[in-house]
Amino acid sequence: MIKIDGLTKIYNNNTKKAVTAVDNLNLEIKDGSIVGLLGPNGAGKSTLIKMILGVMYPTKGFVTIDGKNTFNHRKQLMNDIGIVFGQRSQMWWDLPAMDTFSLLRRVYRVDKDEFDMWLDEIINEMDAREIVNKPVRLLSLGQRMRCEIIAALCFKPRIIVLDEPTIGLDISVKEKIRNFLVYLNRKKNVTILLTTHDLTDVDAICDRVIVLNHGKVLYDDTSSEINEKNSGKNCEIVYAPHGREKGDFPFEAETVDISSKKIITFKGDTSDVMKAIIWCSQHGDIEDVNITKPKIEDIVKNFY
Repeated sequence: MIKIDGLTKIYNNNTKKAVTAVDNLNLEIKDGSIVGLLGPNGAGKSTLIKMILGVMYPTKGFVTIDGKNTFNHRKQLMNDIGIVFGQRSQMWWDLPAMDTFSLLRRVYRVDKDEFDMWLDEIINEMDAREIVNKPVRLLSLGQRMRCEIIAALCFKPRIIVLDEPTIGLDISVKEKIRNFLVYLNRKKNVTILLTTHDLTDVDAICDRVIVLNHGKVLYDDTSSEINEKNSGKNCEIVYAPHGREKGDFPFEAETVDISSKKIITFKGDTSDVMKAIIWCSQHGDIEDVNITKPKIEDIVKNFY
């Protein structure tokens, strides 16, 4: 278990006033969970990650993994945590990815037979067999990111931290990485901490969402709870040309005129939507109706 107790980080600068990047956080992350860590730039996500990894000393409070302080016991815990930075590489640029994997096996002192079996499994699951023997400089961004994740897992860590792993990737590669992370969590019980601005990742794989802003927790609950609490629908009704409504709306809505058409948009639950559609059909000729759920992006923006 990762336990964060009263964690605070204040940056002091002689030319500027002190900046509180992380402000008295108290969190627990259970083993085997997938947690999405969200927040705008400057929310404190990267600072929090660095303190969880033990590479930054907090101003106050502490982070422990299974009771061990991550800063004081960083060397003891290094075999337990894998890390992937979407913007930084741990691969040797001119060498095949397999050479980096072999080097990491020696660095982390993993038994060769155990390593070979584990590496073969995750290469297959990541569908990376055809790319791991190519020089890293010849790989596409998506191919390199798949190899970066494999490299972070070479020593079979219990926890993996991914900092925007799908940034800039196409849809098919994102889907492949998401499926692999779900496999890793469900089959191998690996705890995953994911920071991202792509909220589709969160909606697809995370069982818990933590939203940060200005170093504080704005929201901490399950991803399904986010959708349940925001179960309203967006409805757009388009009147046919010359089929405009007669009378004032008995509901709150926004309207816009485009050519000879009028488009009405409003929000509400299923019952509200049906009542509005019935009213509009009785007061004009409807050409089209479009009903959608709010995007998770819009829901999270409201927390900010």
